Amino acid sequence: MTFPIPNEHQTTWQVGTGNDTRYYFQIMLDYGIICIGPGRFGPAFPLDFRYGDGSRLLNKVVKFATVVNQGDWVVAKSGKKRVLAIGKVVSDYAFSDELDDIEGWDIQHYRKVKWWVPAFGEIHLEDKMLSQSAFCSLQVWDRLFPKLLSESWLSRPAKRVLKRKDFSFLPLSRFLPFDKKRQADELSDLILWYIAKDYFTSEYELTCHCVVPFLKLLGWRISQIKLEHKRVDVMLFKQERGHLEGEVPEVIIEVKKFGNGLADVGLQALNYYKRFEGKDLKPVLVVTNGMRWNILEPMDEGRPRVKGGFSLGRLRERDSVWAGDKEPIDTRACLDLLRPE
Repeated sequence: MTFPIPNEHQTTWQVGTGNDTRYYFQIMLDYGIICIGPGRFGPAFPLDFRYGDGSRLLNKVVKFATVVNQGDWVVAKSGKKRVLAIGKVVSDYAFSDELDDIEGWDIQHYRKVKWWVPAFGEIHLEDKMLSQSAFCSLQVWDRLFPKLLSESWLSRPAKRVLKRKDFSFLPLSRFLPFDKKRQADELSDLILWYIAKDYFTSEYELTCHCVVPFLKLLGWRISQIKLEHKRVDVMLFKQERGHLEGEVPEVIIEVKKFGNGLADVGLQALNYYKRFEGKDLKPVLVVTNGMRWNILEPMDEGRPRVKGGFSLGRLRERDSVWAGDKEPIDTRACLDLLRPE
């Protein structure tokens, strides 16, 4: 199937889709959008000091909000040589806080797009025709146009829509006993401090200062928490020092740094999980970068599915944006899976 491909004189843009460990192309497809960041300063209008006078960030956001028009075309790319999809802009600029934490990206600026995807998988270009920029005008459209015209394409309708509701954050203490409020507030403040002041700290420090304190708030005792056991970052056992008795862990946790995405970590965590195949007890499988926690569901093949998740710095009742066909479980259900029996 072909699509009404633009001619070489029409305005065309390129948009990034994240990086190898934090990609959000599936979100763009499922919701029928293109989205860019940073969005943490708020909507592009009114334009003020939030994005810095004359800064690169301001220029990108302003261009996305004011220069892109309905009817323009956009190429979704990965790196400088891979075309993932091509789309036609079908809406004006919009802003949604539902997109404030997509694999750690704050990409709340968006426009609706009608997508077409290559019929035989992503297109690999021989030359680096695309720039590294996450959003800019496409300068080589006259060279790229013949290549795209020779491909077969499939229409990719959106599966879901952004609800654009007001999403306020919830304190961690809301999900914990009242007597844990002070410790919960201190941990939340510490995580936000790390993000603002020490973003590239090691995963070992995050484990000690963020992950373990959070697990203690959920009710785990230090004697049930084992670090770096059999190359697994964190194991949680039902019995005290259960690892010494060969006990199957209740929970397996793989920890990464703040800047690391969790999209591909699931395969690594799954290898740890498979050590316990054939056992009566199956551990809960978790990946985290200190702030973001994802509960994984092993599949028969391929990477595990994200069953649910939450961000300690941006807690809500439920993740409202997700990729795939199955709605994630809510935050309280995720926390219940992490609590000791």
